[in-house]
Amino acid sequence: MAQANLGYRVIGMEGVALLPHRVTGAGEKVGDRLREITRFINVRSAATLSIFFDVPEKDSHEGYAAWSATYDYVPNPVIQIEEPLIGFLIDQLAIGKAPDAGSCEDKTYGS
Repeated sequence: MAQANLGYRVIGMEGVALLPHRVTGAGEKVGDRLREITRFINVRSAATLSIFFDVPEKDSHEGYAAWSATYDYVPNPVIQIEEPLIGFLIDQLAIGKAPDAGSCEDKTYGS
């Protein structure tokens, strides 16, 4: 069974959030995002980067079947695991505009 690092997932999502700026060329916004990622790595993530969890290896069909069978049910264990961390991270951010950096159609943390 493989292991995943929760902090790396957060850093990866921050990187995905840079993609729209690559197209628009908003250099100042890219600099702001990179400083935010750096702060996360240097300050906030000591505990986060040490959190590992088991991830069963599945091909894309098996993975989608497992995900889709449980995602829309409450309580969702993935949301229960990530919600305290994401809430903490969101609380640390300045109020402002935020791009939708993923498939967040359910608006779990949006708006």
